[in-house]
Amino acid sequence: MSRRAWSTGEEFVVEHVWGDRLFSATPMYVVEDMRDAVRLWCPAGTRVQMAWTPQQCSRPDVTRLETLVDCLTNEDWVLIEEEVRTSSLWLMEAGRGYALAYFWIGGSPLGWYVNLQEPPTWIDAGLQTMDQALDVIVDRNLNWAWKDEDELQTTGRPRARDAAEG
Repeated sequence: MSRRAWSTGEEFVVEHVWGDRLFSATPMYVVEDMRDAVRLWCPAGTRVQMAWTPQQCSRPDVTRLETLVDCLTNEDWVLIEEEVRTSSLWLMEAGRGYALAYFWIGGSPLGWYVNLQEPPTWIDAGLQTMDQALDVIVDRNLNWAWKDEDELQTTGRPRARDAAEG
């Protein structure tokens, strides 16, 4: 697959797309482009676009799970801007149904994160994928745990490609 080459320091956008609609967009910086994979840096303070249902934008008590369920059930959302609280280094590979990340708050390492997602496709601005709800957290001592099992059980989310085709 032919795609543009990325230089270290260039801005790169990771888009999450549900069906044919943008669900979130995160600008990152290229650390290394390895042809079939990229290493990306997302510093704390980065402004990202996140999906919210219009009626939730004025409700501060809404949980992430409620937002996700509302957005996907109603197929209705707007993008709002939020600030990332942690810094992260990401590895994303073509054809892989996951991405690996390492997170920090300030100078303190938090550990590894395995984001289960649609295999990414390259676009002019970076890549597109879609989160699959369930993730794995690995702490600094290499203890691991599932994350967002409640989202998976509640949404029963199909793969984004299946939803777009069905």
